[in-house]
Amino acid sequence: MPFDASQPNYFNHNKVNFARQDAIGVPIGTTAERPSIPRPGDIRFNILLNTLEAYDPINSWQPIRIPGTATIVKDTDTGDGSTTAFPMLSTAPADENNILVFINNIFQEPDSAYTVSGTTITFTSAPPNSHVIVALSGFDTV
Repeated sequence: MPFDASQPNYFNHNKVNFARQDAIGVPIGTTAERPSIPRPGDIRFNILLNTLEAYDPINSWQPIRIPGTATIVKDTDTGDGSTTAFPMLSTAPADENNILVFINNIFQEPDSAYTVSGTTITFTSAPPNSHVIVALSGFDTV
């Protein structure tokens, strides 16, 4: 049966409420209250994570990001020719691909030139003595 605007509460599964005039109501709940058998494209509000989330059968539940402005942080250190691990990041990124790293203004390729664990950048070879290391992070906050 097609949607009938004169009967906005037609849907008997009670997952979406079209009877409201101010907004569409979506299911809300905790992470533990997610559907046991979700369908691709299911959308809900997770009250523990304070975010809308959608079900993707390949990646499971994913947050629906709201466009905004990232707060980019610039962290710096200096190479000494022998140190490879620099605990220099203000916050731990979700992934090393979410930061930009430069040594003397030369971009460093994630995974091949460095890895990140927590707030520490570990280079595959030591940055040369007195070369400035710059890390830009915060890209995973948008």
